[in-house]
Amino acid sequence: MKHVPDRSNAPGPSDPNTRHHVTGRAAELQHLGLVGLSLIHEMSTPILAAQLSLESLILDLEEGRALDTAMLVQRLRKAMNRHRTLSEHLNRYRRWLKNDTAELTEVSVADILDHVVGLVRPGLDIKGLPVPTLTDATESAADLIVADRIWLEQILTGLILNASQAAHSRGADGLVELDVACEGDSVCLSVRDNGPGFEEAAHAEGTSTVPDGLGVGLRLARRLAATMGASLSFAQAHPNGTVVRLCVPRAAERP
Repeated sequence: MKHVPDRSNAPGPSDPNTRHHVTGRAAELQHLGLVGLSLIHEMSTPILAAQLSLESLILDLEEGRALDTAMLVQRLRKAMNRHRTLSEHLNRYRRWLKNDTAELTEVSVADILDHVVGLVRPGLDIKGLPVPTLTDATESAADLIVADRIWLEQILTGLILNASQAAHSRGADGLVELDVACEGDSVCLSVRDNGPGFEEAAHAEGTSTVPDGLGVGLRLARRLAATMGASLSFAQAHPNGTVVRLCVPRAAERP
């Protein structure tokens, strides 16, 4: 006769320890899934920008267009910088998987906005989407903020892409505007579009406000913002559109 082990004392599905383990494992898998999806979502921009830059350079060379050495070096540097951005994102995600904490440093508002706009411009141009304009306050911003630079870049990139998709519904009148305002101990970066606005339901987990979206961008942006001590809020713009505000702690003034 085959021996059947006695499992009467083994933990079952209703056992508190079992439930805790299953719940913890589910949360871990959900977190890894979110990171994986967001990685696909966020890598598309620097990859496309680098691809377009190199394809344009190859086309110029194949057609025999005269390129002086300085211009050639400049274009190659831009492509290299976009690949460096991609590498930084991948390394940042690797560190995030090991330790889900922010790597806070002082970041120049003007520099990060200039970098992000330069990053998204090639993709927006080729798709015929509105490229963000900078207000006078943004162009003259000299503030330093305390943030995780890679996460900040990722959040702003996603917000600009979403805004451009929304403003595209206005055709040639589509507008995306970046602004900066100091509020107490924070610096608030805003992305405004004149698209159709938003519905709360569209911001639910698993849904996307843009074509081919994965429905994780907003959720990830909120999580990253909160982890580095920032806040992310949405409001209807007037007379139409959406304004998104990312408020980040200002760096302490140096003596």
